Amino acid sequence: MNKIYLDTETRSEIPISRGVSAYVEGKMFAVLMVQYAINDGPVRVWEPMETGIPDDLVSAMQDKHMFVIHNSVFDRLVINKSGVLGRIIRPEDVIDTMVQAYAHGFPGGLGDLSVILGLPQDKAKDKRGKMLIQTFCVPKRGKELTFTEKHDKPEEWAEFVEYGLKDVEALREVHKKLPSHNYPSLEHDIWVYDQKINDRGIPVDVEFAEAAVKEAAEERVRLNNKTSELTRDEVSAATQRDKLLKFIADDYGIVLPALRSKDVQDIVTRPDVVLKKNDAVTNKIERILSADIPAELRELLSLRVQSSMNSAAKYKKVLDQQVGGRMRYTLQMYGATRTGRDAGRGLQPQNLRRATLWKDADDIEAAIEQDIEAVKAGAISMVTNNTMHVLSDLVRSVICATPGHKLVVADLSNIEGRGLAYLAGEEWKLQYFRDYDAGKIKFDNYKMAYAKAMNIRPEDVTKDERQIGKVQELGLGYEGGVKAFLTFAAVYRLDIAVMADAVWASGDLARLEDCKRKYDWAKEHGYHAGLTAHEYSACEYLKQLWRDSHPKTVRFWSDLDTAFRNSIANPGEVFTVNRLKFRKTGSYLFIRLPSGRVLTYLHPAVDEDGHLSFVGVDQFTKKFQRIKTYSGKLAENVTSGFARDVLFYHIPDIEKAGYPIISRVHDEFICECPDMPEYSARKLADMMATPHKWCSDMPLAAAGFEAHRYRKD
Repeated sequence: MNKIYLDTETRSEIPISRGVSAYVEGKMFAVLMVQYAINDGPVRVWEPMETGIPDDLVSAMQDKHMFVIHNSVFDRLVINKSGVLGRIIRPEDVIDTMVQAYAHGFPGGLGDLSVILGLPQDKAKDKRGKMLIQTFCVPKRGKELTFTEKHDKPEEWAEFVEYGLKDVEALREVHKKLPSHNYPSLEHDIWVYDQKINDRGIPVDVEFAEAAVKEAAEERVRLNNKTSELTRDEVSAATQRDKLLKFIADDYGIVLPALRSKDVQDIVTRPDVVLKKNDAVTNKIERILSADIPAELRELLSLRVQSSMNSAAKYKKVLDQQVGGRMRYTLQMYGATRTGRDAGRGLQPQNLRRATLWKDADDIEAAIEQDIEAVKAGAISMVTNNTMHVLSDLVRSVICATPGHKLVVADLSNIEGRGLAYLAGEEWKLQYFRDYDAGKIKFDNYKMAYAKAMNIRPEDVTKDERQIGKVQELGLGYEGGVKAFLTFAAVYRLDIAVMADAVWASGDLARLEDCKRKYDWAKEHGYHAGLTAHEYSACEYLKQLWRDSHPKTVRFWSDLDTAFRNSIANPGEVFTVNRLKFRKTGSYLFIRLPSGRVLTYLHPAVDEDGHLSFVGVDQFTKKFQRIKTYSGKLAENVTSGFARDVLFYHIPDIEKAGYPIISRVHDEFICECPDMPEYSARKLADMMATPHKWCSDMPLAAAGFEAHRYRKD
């Protein structure tokens, strides 16, 4: 089979920042060059605007072949739109080296990969190449829309041709040197479905998006004017953080450490939040409750919350990137390089705000539609006193089925919680899920977690205790301690002081005292998270009880650590942890998941202090560097990767069943189906909850809904 390594140089007056779908719709869009190499043959450049398809390329395409392309979405679309090959390139015909890199823990940039894999570098040439792209591929500045042509700068064009040759040489070497286990060897067929899903795109309500942008701009003016009025023109916009903090301190004597939206929202809505106030007479700091702050300050803080809701940016993104009422290429398979989960592009459905305004409505869809019609009519400010909140909560609803269709949505239930129990072999928990799914048990997993830890009946768990169980489940499964507990406690508005009093009133006093003795050490090493000894000991107590009730999970953490270390020390040998297999081969340590896919750790090591590390893409800095890891993080990696596989390996069956997927959001599929009864959320959920052969004994559950507009149900 021929491998045709291919790259293109193109131009368009539409910026690529608006997405490739919009880019290829430019009136001056053109393919300037096609650079290619056939197998190990020489790299050649073809200029489609001057000559027809080269004979060797025609011949290679007549035989069985695959195109090898880096970031193939771009080149596939520009080739297909321009028609320069006289045929279309299908996803089935492509191996994408960017995806190959992501699938094995590498960054996606061809330049980065060339450095990492030791290919020859010429930084001066790279810099010159970028200048040449700017010269020939970007419109010239001026009143008239024109491009620099080949005949305008023939010497620079010759350089441009040489630059194009280098990228194909790098592409070929990168493809050969990267691992290929996950992609293309194992998951190329699933990637083909992924590309078809991206090609299909997400249907969006353009009229609504346009109206939302207009309403947001008008509301922004109103908020700024009101802010200026309340601050006597000292602060012209509530988004001016430092000026606003100074005004509040000077005028009201109230010292706020920050203006984070969540904290300000708490001050505005909760009467029991404690604030610091500087007494102007005594110059002493006293404490007051948020219920006692002046009405004008409350209004000013409310303006801050509203102003921080930047929903207009999402709607603008829709308008910039939609073509024909659909947004395409919003999903990057393997974008989360450590686990293989998706990354969002453009609109990023994974990061859209969860709506809260209509949760008590009798008919949620009707209530949402009513507000959307008000936005379209330019009247939303007449029916609400918080336009920005409404627009923010409506962002998901810009995703809207086309006429005659409906959205069919289903979500895997607690897949990571179930996945961790399955991989760890926590059988009592798996049996709980089986019984719960069968309707034999009515109480949910959060009640079960608290009851198991506290050794009480699940039926007796109160609403507040259930919240504690929820924080335990979400915060402690990956070896999290008090800090992890606090992180999720903040998310779910758990009052730590009240919780601590309740734990001390009902818990084992001897064990609580033992937990309290750990406080001094935690404070000395900065692990106390600003808690009092009373609060810290309660959190530590709940952590210990959760671990006591999950002995297999605790053992799982330790076993992962041991297997990672043993694999480094014994290259080539396989180490098994329940359903996972570890092996170091060359520079790579692979963890094989039940699906057969592997998580890849490059250059794994144990340092002098015994800490584990590897080289990869840091999720915070986005740089390719050495990253420390530990047993809990490994547990998170394998569980998240396993949950991803449970979802992804259903894609072929769901598509074949006639449910066209338009997006994936975490553990959820969104499909656009004909608006007919035979297409139902129940059928979609049943398909998703069918275990795969490689996890046939795992309890799975899913549920969903049908609607005209997308929402988080």
